[in-house]
Amino acid sequence: MVYSKQVTEHFRKLYDAGALYVWSFNCQTINRQSIDKAIASHKGDKHYNKAYYEAKLKEGEGKPGADCSGSFYPVSGFDTTAQGYYNRCILKGNIADIPYSRPCMVFIKGTRKIDHIGWYDGAGHVYEAKNSKENFRHDSISTRRWTYYGIPDFVDYSDQIPEEKTVNIELDVLRKGSKGDQVKTLQRLLKALGFSVGLSGIDGDYGKKTEQAVVKFQTKHKLTADGIVGAKTWEALLK
Repeated sequence: MVYSKQVTEHFRKLYDAGALYVWSFNCQTINRQSIDKAIASHKGDKHYNKAYYEAKLKEGEGKPGADCSGSFYPVSGFDTTAQGYYNRCILKGNIADIPYSRPCMVFIKGTRKIDHIGWYDGAGHVYEAKNSKENFRHDSISTRRWTYYGIPDFVDYSDQIPEEKTVNIELDVLRKGSKGDQVKTLQRLLKALGFSVGLSGIDGDYGKKTEQAVVKFQTKHKLTADGIVGAKTWEALLK
C-alpha cells in the first residue's frame, strides 16, 4: 500500500522533471539502453517503431518516460492497462460525482473500453501522461473530458485529513435539451432542495419538468427566471 499523498508527490516529481510520454515505458530513464530495449520489443509496429523511440531519445534523454498507465507503476507495484486499473478500483463512479477534495484515479472511456488514466490531486487538477505530443500535463479537471473516477485498492487514505477546499470546476451552461452527467448533478441538487424534476427523476435529460424546476428555483432566489443554468444559478444551487 502507498499513501495518497505519496502518489500525488510521485506525479508532481514526474511533472517537475519534465517527464515525457513514451509508449510502453514505466517511468524508467530515457537513455540509449532503455530506448534500444523498447525498439527491440516493438519490431514491426507501424507507429511505435524505431523512428518513434529515437525521436523520444533526442527529445528527452536523461528524463523519465512513461505512458499513461506506466506512470502509475512505481506507486502501484504492478504493470497493467488503464482498464486494468479501473477494474482494481474498490469504488468508482461518474466524473460528475467525483469527491473533489479526495485524490483518486480518473479515467476516459473510449469506444469499447477504458483507454486513458490520470491522477486527480484533490485540488482541482489532474496529472497525466497525456500523449506523445503533449507529454506530461497538470491541467484543471474537465468533467466534459474525463468519464469516471475511481478509488484504487493499492492506495491508503489514512493520511487524508478532512478539510474544506475551494476547487474550480468547469460547469456547463445548461438549458432545455441539454443531456449528460452535469444535468444529472443539476437534477440531484434540485431534488435535494425540494424541487421536483418529474417522474423521470435523475435521468440526465434536461426536459420540460427540469426546466420548470429551474425556473421555480430561480424565482425563489430572485434570479433571472429563464430556465438557463448559468454561473449565477450554479452558484446559488451549490451554496
